Amino acid sequence: MIRARNWYFAYCLLIGVTLPFLLLFGLGYAFYHTVIGGFEIAGAYIMTVLAMGLLRTGYAIARTGELAFLLLCLYGFVHLVCVVPLRVIALFTLTHTQWGTR
Repeated sequence: MIRARNWYFAYCLLIGVTLPFLLLFGLGYAFYHTVIGGFEIAGAYIMTVLAMGLLRTGYAIARTGELAFLLLCLYGFVHLVCVVPLRVIALFTLTHTQWGTR
């Protein structure tokens, strides 16, 4: 009999293998359609990131009254500019020994 833990392990293994490739596909798809089809997708993405940032910070602003929380809306763009390229570089350099060890 297969235990529930084994199903979860298979799920984690499947997700761990497919997510990096889905990230590359999504980035390539967005880049291709931005270049070919114009900036409608990029504009929709920017507006979605801003809207989600405002939704997330709206509660903090309502509770504290500090408008400094609006700066958290920029986190989505920082993530897109800094973290996503690092993930792509890490994906392509997994087998390089220059990463070093602890």
